[in-house]
Amino acid sequence: MMSRWLSLFLALTTAPLWAQMAGTYHSRATLRVDVILSTGGHAPPHLRVQLRQGTNGTLAAMDQTNSSGNVEFQELDPGDYDVLVTGDGIQPGDSGGFNIPETRDFMSVTVVVKPTAEAEPGAEMRGSSVAAADLNVPKKASKEYDRAEEEMAQNDWDKAIDHLNKAIAIYPQYSAAYNDLGVCYGRLKQEDKQREALLKAISVNDHCIPALVNLAHMEMKDNHLLDAVESLNKAIQTDPTNVEALSLLTQVEYMQGHYDQAIIDAHKVHGLAHHYSIVHYTAASALQKENRIPEAIVELEVFLQEEPQGPRADAVRRVLGAMQNGQSALQSQPQSPPHDKGGGAGSDAGGGVR
Repeated sequence: MMSRWLSLFLALTTAPLWAQMAGTYHSRATLRVDVILSTGGHAPPHLRVQLRQGTNGTLAAMDQTNSSGNVEFQELDPGDYDVLVTGDGIQPGDSGGFNIPETRDFMSVTVVVKPTAEAEPGAEMRGSSVAAADLNVPKKASKEYDRAEEEMAQNDWDKAIDHLNKAIAIYPQYSAAYNDLGVCYGRLKQEDKQREALLKAISVNDHCIPALVNLAHMEMKDNHLLDAVESLNKAIQTDPTNVEALSLLTQVEYMQGHYDQAIIDAHKVHGLAHHYSIVHYTAASALQKENRIPEAIVELEVFLQEEPQGPRADAVRRVLGAMQNGQSALQSQPQSPPHDKGGGAGSDAGGGVR
């Protein structure tokens, strides 16, 4: 009964946002995310800001910081969320869980990020991998890119697209410009053009991690899991320590039913500096599918060590309590005697709790 309850919980948390909220909530909210540096001042532009929903960390929206270090997400359903900020030159920063109630039309959250030791003061951060060719961008193309950045900061996506296209016309190998073009088309919900721009970024720079991860997000949204795995594997081959790509890969592997591999990759993330506590929930889900309940309990406990506060932590505590109660009840039951031969209840061939 316990395992079935957890499976139902997982089904609810991984369902599309609209499916979870339909018929329950009616108002929609705007959320502003302000990213500031621990050393003082607002964060630089082009940091990746992910808005994640529910206990399972389903991606609800994604954008990049503008020149003022903030992002605005609109038309959000009430519910539990958290924000993750990543990018070159900073350590990942997490808002922790928070709730948007039905009664709120506007909310703001602040995420403090720490610069890495390698970051140069004032350096712009435009993604997690820069092509060698992008270091030799002509000044005219770079100026158009900077103008596009200013327009993106004002959420004027059409003008930004115009400047990015001018930059690309001057320098057709400009992978960062193609990636940002994809971001702009994504904000305009022009998915065909978004995909085309991201694919072009990858074609001119097959190590362009921002474009690979952005494309993987699109593939996951469309349930094209094999394509998502391909993009994420390319990103990880470029940077085996990229926790964002690894974390997404664990989710895709779980969705594919590759539970052993999801557990392995979740442990890889845990071994790195990260703010992706959700990988422990994914690992617990995979372990539960394999009836490895004691190990699943450990993963949920690690989740709570890394994320002890917020709505997601509260939900995980409920799951953990149910699993622990079910495990205790199972251990208190009389054990059947082992069979003399074969895969009986006492043999090593048994598959765990059924």
